Amino acid sequence: MKKVFSMLLVSGMMILSAIFGFSQDITFATFIDGPDLPVFQKQVASYEEETGKDVELLVIPYADWKTKMIMMLQGGTPPDVARETDVVYLQDYAIDITPYVKQYTGMEPMDWLDTVTVYKSWFKTYSLEAGMIPAIPYTTDVFALFYNKELFEMAGITVPTDGVWTIDQWYDAMVKLKEAGVRYPLVWDRSPSRFSWLLYTYGGGYWDETGTKIILDSKESIEAMEFFLKIHDENLMPKAVWISGDAPLKYFQNGLSAMYLSGTWMLPTFAEQLDFEWGAIPMPVKRERYTYSGGKLIVPLTEEGVELAFYLTNKQNLADISSALYLLPDRSDMTEVTYDDKMVQEANIVAMNDLLNTSPAAKKRQDFDWYNLKTSPVIQGNVSSIVNMVVSVLTHEQTPEEAMKKLADQIRVEAGLK
Repeated sequence: MKKVFSMLLVSGMMILSAIFGFSQDITFATFIDGPDLPVFQKQVASYEEETGKDVELLVIPYADWKTKMIMMLQGGTPPDVARETDVVYLQDYAIDITPYVKQYTGMEPMDWLDTVTVYKSWFKTYSLEAGMIPAIPYTTDVFALFYNKELFEMAGITVPTDGVWTIDQWYDAMVKLKEAGVRYPLVWDRSPSRFSWLLYTYGGGYWDETGTKIILDSKESIEAMEFFLKIHDENLMPKAVWISGDAPLKYFQNGLSAMYLSGTWMLPTFAEQLDFEWGAIPMPVKRERYTYSGGKLIVPLTEEGVELAFYLTNKQNLADISSALYLLPDRSDMTEVTYDDKMVQEANIVAMNDLLNTSPAAKKRQDFDWYNLKTSPVIQGNVSSIVNMVVSVLTHEQTPEEAMKKLADQIRVEAGLK
């Protein structure tokens, strides 16, 4: 059987031409997370062999993912299956897989939802509110604070890997690292969701815990922004990452930064590229203990893609991709996962401990902000505005209070609250 794997890495026109230019039975669109492409190629090849169908593998850079997906969806040429981090913007395009669940899993839809939402409780709520099941939960990753053990030892800092530490203790550690000669104690992904972690632990967020009020300009949220500004102004973080989009990994990788606030999706890269001892520290706490669980979903966008979607998420294939990427499979019968790499295993344990001890109130705010069918679209539609708000504060164009009130009022208007 002829196998066609098309690596589409440039423009939307290339994607569209690939769709129209090949007469494949099924198209599977994905971005790449480290060493996952060989796994996908192997799984797709096995599917082709078992079914006699051909699959076109469309690989799109993550930075271009949503733009090009929207282009295909609005153009009426969606892939049959997509690996996604989000389902909200796909709501009008995804098909309801409820009628197929028992056929491919042998389980009733509600029982199956309980099985596959062990880490994505928001997905069951979302599906019930939408009146449909728009995707298959796949793998979970967790926000994590990584650290360079050698630099911490040099600075004489002992980290609380088994417990928690406060924001003040975290700040004191940054100052101590700076005094010990570390150029930047901390580097932080330039991401609205990663920034939002700080809002949640301070007791703030975008929506409140009832999903009825915008709290971006609350005293808790403003206080979080003031802390973010403080550690930038004191050069405890490289300003270039947030102000101009400089790549954060290089600071951590090259020993210029002692800590990196990112997530467990970085574990394959760390295992392959870091040449020093590293680990994960519990996320610091201000008022509420919190970490963010995200991850991937497999979304069938046509009936032709349903079979492949369930095939990719069967137990064996899920175990293979989770092992390759050091991620957690979204199944209640696959929660005991161990990895050969000692540092990876230790980091995952720390991150999962944070997740299991996350404040229920903070998690409610997170879910209304990013996953709720009614409230999250207004936040997701403002991700660029969130970044711009942060940058305007870091460059001292606006004070934290001015910037957050301005965006909060904008969100209230868009949400019909003002």
